[in-house]
Amino acid sequence: MKKPNQPRVERSDGGLSRRDLMRALGLSAGGAALFGGSALKGNAAFAASSSAAPVPRGAVGLVLDNSGTYLESSEGGNAIASVVLEPPDGAPTRRKRTGAIRYEDLRLQVGLAGMAPPLAAWVNNTMLKGPIRKSGALVYYDVNVQEMKRLEFHDAVLSEISLSESDGAAAGKPALITLGLAPSSTRLVGPGGSPVTFHPAASKVPQANLFRLSIQGLEAACRRVQKVSAISAKRTQSSAGGEVKAEDLSLTPLDCGLITITINETDAAPFYTWFADFALKGNNGRDGERPGRIEWVGANMAGIVTAELGNLGIVRYAPGAQRLGATATTPPTEIDMYCEGWSLRYG
Repeated sequence: MKKPNQPRVERSDGGLSRRDLMRALGLSAGGAALFGGSALKGNAAFAASSSAAPVPRGAVGLVLDNSGTYLESSEGGNAIASVVLEPPDGAPTRRKRTGAIRYEDLRLQVGLAGMAPPLAAWVNNTMLKGPIRKSGALVYYDVNVQEMKRLEFHDAVLSEISLSESDGAAAGKPALITLGLAPSSTRLVGPGGSPVTFHPAASKVPQANLFRLSIQGLEAACRRVQKVSAISAKRTQSSAGGEVKAEDLSLTPLDCGLITITINETDAAPFYTWFADFALKGNNGRDGERPGRIEWVGANMAGIVTAELGNLGIVRYAPGAQRLGATATTPPTEIDMYCEGWSLRYG
């Protein structure tokens, strides 16, 4: 039986050594050979730019460590007071008052290549080392590019890190990363904070339909993968009151969800061989797991962003239903795999 990881809360987010990353992802020497030395550089791959980006109209920016990242969307972070019922006092209706305050999670979406270095480091180090508390702010601009307000958050941990679905049929759709931030508190303030230097927009924007998947030992079978589901990692823990609090979340490890890929059945035989050995025969130890990667590429097929996937284990092999009169020679096959961790690198 596998021992659960023991996460720790950290206040800093220094770089990781090659040894740290190998241990965190559980990559074997064979996995290192698959990816090559440059694939395991961690946060060093996120280089800061010396030029500031212009502020778009109606923009919302996430500020961490005095560095800004433009967001595709943002919601949540509101402070909500509970309602307390006073004891009956003979009045025809119950009297009420406000009680404990809770703070909603912030849910943010960012272009996969658009993260400023402090945000990219927070994401990678959270995945590889455990919960890290950060404070920052969301800055809101109007259509005249004037700052309207700020939502400050304090001692937040990342409660969700999810990569959007990759689909060969989704032309023109950008690849995004969704982040959930569980703050200890938030505060809405007016404009007038310190000026923000925003990370420049990426010169190459990863698209959801331009990707490559590779799994160690199954490289040839992965050449025509049609779709890869969203790749998510979330913290899930309920307190006695049914709410998830930042202090509770900081003690729970991220749980990476299943990854589903869609592939032609004519290419899928090596996956069934793996499934038969790993799941049906029970050879599902560390030696049976495989490292992998998904790489988002440009029109020239050069890599832009890569997610290194650690400890993949196959749990389902499901050929599509065959129907009378179907025009396709064979239906596609779906394959589910668990994943224990991943990290991002650029280039």
